[in-house]
Amino acid sequence: MDRNLGPNFEIPAGSVPVFSAINALILVPIYETWIVPIIRRQTGHHRGLTSLQRMGVGLFISIFALASAALVEKRRRDHYPKPLSMSVFWLLPQFFLIGTAEVFTYVGQLEFFYDELLTGTTGGETKGWLRTTLNTSKLDFFYWILTTINGLNFLVYLWVSRCYKGRHGTGTSVRDEEEEEEEK
Repeated sequence: MDRNLGPNFEIPAGSVPVFSAINALILVPIYETWIVPIIRRQTGHHRGLTSLQRMGVGLFISIFALASAALVEKRRRDHYPKPLSMSVFWLLPQFFLIGTAEVFTYVGQLEFFYDELLTGTTGGETKGWLRTTLNTSKLDFFYWILTTINGLNFLVYLWVSRCYKGRHGTGTSVRDEEEEEEEK
């Protein structure tokens, strides 16, 4: 793909995903400022959408992100003899959609942890860990809960990956085995 941005600058290949991060930085304030009030009037929910609805929207948008990626990859392959005839900006729609999906999914997950796991269990907004005032909250406890969940998730990952048997009865992939063969 042609990654040139003018005659003197080439976009590094590894920095292309920054487009999804930029989109997320732009989308969150727009969503919270303009879209939530409109949705709130329709749904009556104080956040516009429930946390599960937000996660669902994120997952739904990710379908279109992946479809966009498939279409662009097909087009790139069709241009294979001349890969530089296709601009890197063909990747923008999929990275825009990925950033949008991430905003909905991650914010929905955090809201879910806050609303469903912590607020009721730790004493609500007046006595609990996550109060209406940041200085009286115990936000560090919230982060320790998330740390514990991620730690448990990592242990489950280690257990599953240790038990995993690949196509050849080992935990290594076919590609790893091919690379080992080439090194010998």
